Amino acid sequence: MTDKPTAYGYMRVPKNASDDEVRALEEQIMIYAERCGLDLRGIHEEHDNGVILLEPMAKILEEDGVGHVIVPSLENLSTHMAVQIAMIQVIHAAGAALHNVAAATGDPDDAPAGDHDQ
Repeated sequence: MTDKPTAYGYMRVPKNASDDEVRALEEQIMIYAERCGLDLRGIHEEHDNGVILLEPMAKILEEDGVGHVIVPSLENLSTHMAVQIAMIQVIHAAGAALHNVAAATGDPDDAPAGDHDQ
């Protein structure tokens, strides 16, 4: 058992993503968690089939008492702003903080839409 705060990684995998691209995103999440002193419990991947599963995410966060969700970028939540906002609300309602790796590392193409990063 660890005293580190718990975290899950989350990413949507585009249909055309190569295995190397997926591994690179997973590695970004793992490195970020390590640098922030978070206990990464796993990385949830949703394959981009057009289905958004908000309830399962909320259930996992609440049942496991996870306090942090790490995404490679906000686009990994969704490419649609309204869906991004809905997912951010679900994460926050479950009592978890959202960590946006791209914004934390200064990627200008993924500036946060408001104060969503922790």
